[in-house]
Amino acid sequence: MLYGKSNAANTQHGLVADNENLIMLVAPRSTLFQGLAHALDEHIDGCRISLGAATDVASSPSDSLQLVLLYIGRDCDTRSTVSAWRRRLGDTPIAIIVHDMASVCDEVEQMLQDGQLQGILPLTLNLEVWLSVVMLLLHGGEYLPIRHGELHEESDTSPMQPFEQETDARPDGDDIADMELAPAPELAKLTHREQEVLELLSQGYQNKLIAHRMALSQHTVKVHVHNLLAKLRVTNRTQAAAKFRQSAPRPRHTALRDVDESEERYAR
Repeated sequence: MLYGKSNAANTQHGLVADNENLIMLVAPRSTLFQGLAHALDEHIDGCRISLGAATDVASSPSDSLQLVLLYIGRDCDTRSTVSAWRRRLGDTPIAIIVHDMASVCDEVEQMLQDGQLQGILPLTLNLEVWLSVVMLLLHGGEYLPIRHGELHEESDTSPMQPFEQETDARPDGDDIADMELAPAPELAKLTHREQEVLELLSQGYQNKLIAHRMALSQHTVKVHVHNLLAKLRVTNRTQAAAKFRQSAPRPRHTALRDVDESEERYAR
């Protein structure tokens, strides 16, 4: 199934023009993934979006394929699935879509280091961020929401857990969640730009994505991170994120919907 804002005739016949770039979303044709395909089509110019099963790749135009987003269900063998796609597609970037980072097995870290994978996209990410990560991948970047070595060591309220759901300790009500809060004294010593960097850092962004989101160079982001660590008297990003969470509750984010039980049985 192809999504695109142009060449409707080609879409109806399942074709992609030679000069059109393609993003392939390998996932069930459920409401969730159809919605993601439409969102990608609206957000990314110059690309067509293809939604289909793994078997569809045999007929896909490899020369125009820019990125593969591969859904990995809980019962899926990640290594064998990704390896099969890597052999078939060569150097085409591949990112996996997972339910959440807790469902990511340890071997994925090695796959990222080996260059078999370029990113991990949890369905718990805010949609706007999810789409921004796809843009980053298209431009040659890589994305890992949090440091993989901390996945099983951090608690459910880890400051490095990206876009975690609201806890019972947070105030209820949209007015409270959306209101602008004045910075606590702990954060007042930071410049406005440093506070922006710290907020993104506390949500699990790495420097490359912070730079993309804020239209800054990675060097500038590194300088901001260095300065805010010194001002907060902490030695690493995790401690800085913890101080931010303690001092300035963030606005509520709407996460992508959970995947239906039927989608968990999706065969690779």
